Amino acid sequence: MIERLGHFPRVPKPNDNSKMGFSLEFAGMLNRACLFFYIRIVGFVASLLNRACLFFYIRIVGFVASLLNRACLFFMFMSLHMELWINHLALHQKKKTRGVTALLRFIAKLPDGEKYQIDFDPDTFQPIGQYAAKFKSYLSFIARSKVSINEKQWKKISDKLKDVIWDDITCKFTCPTDKEFRKHWFVYMGERLKQFKTLLSNVYIFGKGDKHGNTTPFEKYKFIKEEDWDLFVQTRQKEDFQEKRLKGKTHASKNIHPHILSRGGYEKLRATVMEERRKKVIEEAKGDESLMVDPPELKRYEAWLMARQKPSGNFTSEATNLVASKIGELVEKNTQGTIVFEGRDDILTVALGINEHPGRIRTAPRGVGFKKFYGKSSRSTLGGVSQDDLLAHLQALEQKMNIDFQHKLQKHLQQQRTELQQQMQKEMQEERAQIQQGMKLLQQMQLELRSERPKEMFIKEHVESVGTSTNGSCSKVMTTEDLTKKMDASEDYLKKINNLKENSFSLDLDHETSELSVFIDRVDLNELTSGIKWLSTSILSLWCTYLHRMCISKNFNKLFGFLDPNRILVHTKPAEVIQTYIQNKLDGEPKKCYLGPLLNSNHWQLFVICPEDNIIFWFCSLNRSPKKNIKVILEGALEGYHLLRGIKKKKPNWKNIMGHQQDNGWACGYYVMKNMFDIIDACIVERFNEIFTDTSSYEKESIDHIRQLWAQFFLQKVEEQENQEKKDLMTKQKRLKKTYI
Repeated sequence: MIERLGHFPRVPKPNDNSKMGFSLEFAGMLNRACLFFYIRIVGFVASLLNRACLFFYIRIVGFVASLLNRACLFFMFMSLHMELWINHLALHQKKKTRGVTALLRFIAKLPDGEKYQIDFDPDTFQPIGQYAAKFKSYLSFIARSKVSINEKQWKKISDKLKDVIWDDITCKFTCPTDKEFRKHWFVYMGERLKQFKTLLSNVYIFGKGDKHGNTTPFEKYKFIKEEDWDLFVQTRQKEDFQEKRLKGKTHASKNIHPHILSRGGYEKLRATVMEERRKKVIEEAKGDESLMVDPPELKRYEAWLMARQKPSGNFTSEATNLVASKIGELVEKNTQGTIVFEGRDDILTVALGINEHPGRIRTAPRGVGFKKFYGKSSRSTLGGVSQDDLLAHLQALEQKMNIDFQHKLQKHLQQQRTELQQQMQKEMQEERAQIQQGMKLLQQMQLELRSERPKEMFIKEHVESVGTSTNGSCSKVMTTEDLTKKMDASEDYLKKINNLKENSFSLDLDHETSELSVFIDRVDLNELTSGIKWLSTSILSLWCTYLHRMCISKNFNKLFGFLDPNRILVHTKPAEVIQTYIQNKLDGEPKKCYLGPLLNSNHWQLFVICPEDNIIFWFCSLNRSPKKNIKVILEGALEGYHLLRGIKKKKPNWKNIMGHQQDNGWACGYYVMKNMFDIIDACIVERFNEIFTDTSSYEKESIDHIRQLWAQFFLQKVEEQENQEKKDLMTKQKRLKKTYI
């Protein structure tokens, strides 16, 4: 057993000594006992040490974790405290804003006798180059600092002060010397001064002060004197200015398409976009010069949309979002070729539904007005030649003019008139044959009517008057004797029309605010004089002008407006263009009712729009309902009108008016003219369905009465036009003679 343990040396086995054997056995037992206790003691000590180490390890780790946790909480508290302290300093520390200090340093760097070199666009006078923005900023600063804020009108500042201001500007920048350039930038400075005074009022008088807590502008604008400021505050607190300010705020609230342009305006936007497009072209070309072409110019609708698009891609208002969607649809249709936009009716104008007015054009640079952007509109003259062409022709003959200048000019005009008559000769012969055939048919119809009708009759078309008018075809019953007199007068006027030597006429339309003329030729006149043919849109256009003058004479011009039939031809014009025209009429010329004679599928119909009541009255002498495309156009125009005014309304209420019904296939135009005349003459602005209840056909005498009125007004209009053209011609002759002398 001991040998196997191997811990003691081997002892020889005794032979016969028993004591020795006992001692050895006893020693083995002790050995085994020591080994046992040794193992137990070592195990116990090891267990104690293990438990002690584990205990101290847990305590140390816990202590360290506690220290780390407390340190984290401490640093979090210090960080929060530091953030609050920084915010507190930021609120009480003055923020560095853009002021005049940098501008003055820029001017002070300029050596004596030298100027900043600037180029200007010869058409718009806009600055070009590195110092363009500094030039505008300096002009604004000069206007603020040199002119008192109590100056009521910029135009009334003294010429001496203007010279001082301009000398100061020309000493710093190179500027052209012509008067138009100086006038342009003085207007600009006047606008900046007006804007500055508005800023002072909004911030320091009607507001709570600037961002630094200042309630007066003396610290920021040191050139403002205290006595001037006190007087300025007094004038701004008066009642008349308060009314003016309220009116301005009301007008500004109607801007449903606010832009987010910088002070550089559309010019800076256009330059930035074009620069990006050039870089893109260069990158795509990859060094190939054949691919380096000029990028496409920024279109007007693109610039308008970019000026109102936020960095997130959203637009500044819901109304702008709707316009953007409409522009996308119009661009797609234009690309497909279904719609062609030309001149003033471009994509942006049609999408907005508001025509451009004379003055500054949307997205156009400053200085580009209506005529520069769209060009001059030409008006027709008596000889069929535009005034611009006639003036150019006269200037070409200027060197050949002599004492008999007037005689030669008259001879030239007479020659043009003769050539025009020769061109129309063939058409006249054809029309005469048609007239003769029509007259025979008319006589036959008159004989039939006379045989069927009694000699004495009354017209049963009494219409209840809503206004104050008591005279007219709608408000009294006329006897056959009265109508016979009118018919005779009508025949006289029609004979005068047939006796006219001219075959074509260009007449101005008074019911349109823009310069719009109507061309009436012999074919149109023959349709009216025959009395048995469909009427052209030219006849109805001139009839609108007659009713417009009738409204003025009766003081109804604030109640009734007219939509020209040539502008609402549904079979020749795009629906968007017609809708834009009607919407512009409703918004630009507020009236109670708008009368629109409509030629639809060779049939004349009449609609009356009452925008405030959101009602559309529909007249048809054949009792036909409006077609879907017509309803879409009129409802869209009304919706756009209400949207421009910030009003949300449901779809308009349609009311079909039965009225008088025709018994032939050609009199629809006369029925429309008669209904329009009755509405104006009796001042009917509501309850049309209660007034127009008679469904019988109009008597022939009633139609002849309308023909008489039109023919009489046509002859009067021709005479007015000829007199005006003679005056214009004499004025040009005098001007050319002075130039020649």
